[in-house]
Amino acid sequence: MKNVSVIGLGYVGLTFAACLANKGFKVLGVEVDARKMRMIATGSPPFYEEGLSDILRKVISNGHLEVTSNVGEAVEESDVMFICVGTPSKPDGSVDLS
Repeated sequence: MKNVSVIGLGYVGLTFAACLANKGFKVLGVEVDARKMRMIATGSPPFYEEGLSDILRKVISNGHLEVTSNVGEAVEESDVMFICVGTPSKPDGSVDLS
């Protein structure tokens, strides 16, 4: 089983992490918001996405998805990392990729 990290457990990151974990990958999710991290760790997503609650409870309970706020741990433990954080905008509304 490959170890995967997903940095940012928002709408994209959490759904992606839960689906990977549901397919058998060992996933370490990184989230800096302590409230969101506690919710996710107990199997409760901080937003609604159809079917996500059931999958999240399953992958948390079977150990395929764990959450942390430690990016260093994620880097050390992972074969592959996905960054799923928001992309900031410039004052003119264009994407700031710096």
